[in-house]
Amino acid sequence: MLSLLLVEQDGFNDFVLDHDFFSEFAAMPLDKEHKHFKSFIDECCTRLTQRTMMSMTVGVVNLQKPGFNYQITTDLFWKVIKYEFIAEKIIEQLEIPAQEKMFKDEFKKHGDDKISYYDFYQLLTHKDKFNIHLPVEYEWVFNDFFFEIDYDDNATFDYEDISDFLRKTYNYVIDDTIPDKPDQVKKNQDPITYQLTEKDYFRAGCTTILNSEVAAVKMCLNMED
Repeated sequence: MLSLLLVEQDGFNDFVLDHDFFSEFAAMPLDKEHKHFKSFIDECCTRLTQRTMMSMTVGVVNLQKPGFNYQITTDLFWKVIKYEFIAEKIIEQLEIPAQEKMFKDEFKKHGDDKISYYDFYQLLTHKDKFNIHLPVEYEWVFNDFFFEIDYDDNATFDYEDISDFLRKTYNYVIDDTIPDKPDQVKKNQDPITYQLTEKDYFRAGCTTILNSEVAAVKMCLNMED
C-alpha cells in the first residue's frame, strides 16, 4: 500500500518514486489537530484510489489478452493500458455508422479538420454523443489522452491525429478522410485567385497564423502588393 501511495502517477508503470510527495509524507506529523492533516489524508485517499484503479486496469488487460507481450515498462504497453477504457469506448461508438458520421461531422462543422480540447471532451462525454464517463479519480486520464494525441501541442486535434493514434496503439483503422474537407479543396486552388476569409486564420483576429498552405501563400502575395 505504501508503494502505491508514494509512486508517481505518470511513472506508475516504472514505479518511479514521487519525491515531492514523499518529502511531504515524511514531514507530516501524525497529529489530527494539525491544520493540514485532513487535507493530506484526503490526498492520500485519492492517490490510493487512482493507483489501485491503474493496478486493476493492468490486471484486467492481462486477463483479457492472454499471450500479450506483457512489458509494462515500455511506453507503448503503458499507452495501451492507460487509455484502454477510453479507446475501447471510442472504437465501440465508431463501429456504429451513425456515430461515426457524427464524429466526422463534429470536425467538419468547425470549418476545418481541427477540434479544440473542450469540443472533443464534449463529443466524448455528452449523453447525446459518445457518453463516455470515467470515475472522478480517473479523470486525469482524459487530460493525458488529450496531450498524447495533440502532436503539434497547439490545444487542438487533427482528425488524422486521432485516427493515427487508434491505428498505431490499438490497430484500429478508421477512414482518414473527412468528406468535403476544406483543406483538401484548398490544396487544388490557385493562390493568386484564392480569397482569404476569417476561417483561414488560426483564431479570430490573428492574421499571422494560417490554417492552410494556400492561405499562407495568398497572405504573402497580398503583402507583396
